[in-house]
Amino acid sequence: MKKMFISLLVVGAILMTGCAGGSIDFQNEINAVERHTIEFATGGGDISEFRKDIEDFNEKIDRVQSDNEKVIKFTQLQRKANEIRLEGFEDMDYDKINESTAYQAEALKLYNEIKDAN
Repeated sequence: MKKMFISLLVVGAILMTGCAGGSIDFQNEINAVERHTIEFATGGGDISEFRKDIEDFNEKIDRVQSDNEKVIKFTQLQRKANEIRLEGFEDMDYDKINESTAYQAEALKLYNEIKDAN
């Protein structure tokens, strides 16, 4: 339980750094994932609501049209992070939650680079 809580705090901290404005904007989706992460870390969390928010996030990712390599890589990493995170929370699988954190960190690094360039 302690390992999961630490992982969830790391996810929350990473998500909070993914904030910026620009041509692609996933701020609302990032905020929703952050909120869910905190809820799961504190013993709450609604997997049905989280699943719906992840599905909405992935649908928005699917609508991104770009030839920019960073944007393409961001969307791939973010989708992978979302899918693994959902699986992790569904099963309370700490290894998957940790794995999703690594993908999320890489995705948000690209996201911030894209935002900074615009």
